[in-house]
Amino acid sequence: MTPRSGLCWTLASLLLLATAVGCGRGAPVVPLRVGIPGTIDDLPYHVMRSQGLDPKYGLRLELSAWPSGAHVLEALAAGQLDVSSGVGVVPVLNAAARGIVPASVVVIAGNAVADPAHPSNALVVGAAVKTWPDLAGQLIGVHNPNSLAAAAAASRLRKEGVAGYQFVTIALPNLGLAVAGGGVAAASMSEPFVTQAVQRGDGRVLGWIVGGPPFERMVVTVTVARAELYRAQPDTVRALLRAFLRAVEWIDTYPVEARRVIAARLGITDELVQKIAMTRWPRDGRVDRALLVEQQAILVEAGLLKQVIPVERVVDETLLAEVLGERR
Repeated sequence: MTPRSGLCWTLASLLLLATAVGCGRGAPVVPLRVGIPGTIDDLPYHVMRSQGLDPKYGLRLELSAWPSGAHVLEALAAGQLDVSSGVGVVPVLNAAARGIVPASVVVIAGNAVADPAHPSNALVVGAAVKTWPDLAGQLIGVHNPNSLAAAAAASRLRKEGVAGYQFVTIALPNLGLAVAGGGVAAASMSEPFVTQAVQRGDGRVLGWIVGGPPFERMVVTVTVARAELYRAQPDTVRALLRAFLRAVEWIDTYPVEARRVIAARLGITDELVQKIAMTRWPRDGRVDRALLVEQQAILVEAGLLKQVIPVERVVDETLLAEVLGERR
């Protein structure tokens, strides 16, 4: 090989290496710290991981478990997390009442929605409870007295004319067992715990309370981001929203496979996961604003909100609209 040909080979090799670095493994990947409250509602992030959507859009999702949506909001406000999609509207609206939303946390898209065909929360009762009036003066288990589960139960019990009951705080996985053991007469719980409790023989569903009265249609959870990330790194948030919408599309297209992702994540059997009720994820990722106003009125009546909060103070879908515009 002559010196000149050797030089040409070296330059060609460097050019190929530069191309590989710019378009392949060397391309920059943005890490995102994702808070997972541990419900079915965070399914899109697990689909992003299982389908390789995060690296496809230049992201690396770092998932961590948190006890509740309220804890996730606190971590976002403290700069310990970047995003989450499993945060319930009750803690989000309470955070908005305190100014945390939108000062420190921004609602950037919708997430799970419930309706009669896609319920999420039910009141499970023991054998001694035949009708709603049987719950008068009884103990009722909830995982958090300031949760949607508690608000929905309280509102439904009021509509059914039930009084004198008392909420007892019990860890979510143990609610069905508390009903079976007679420690409480009933428990308000979400899926997959509802179906798990019924299949185990802990009790029966007296009525669905999210996906049924009082919240027959409801925005259950929303997608949130750290405000600093949203304002300083809009390209990163757009990438996340692109991956999120692809994950939602996959869930809608492959419902059986999506349930298997849930089974693997929660450690439940495939037989059980195929029986659970599932909320739905709107393909456009938008928050139903009229519905959010409507459900706030029920939350005020239940005492979980002091007043209805204007939706424009809570939701900022500017970047989502830009991403949706790319699809036209």
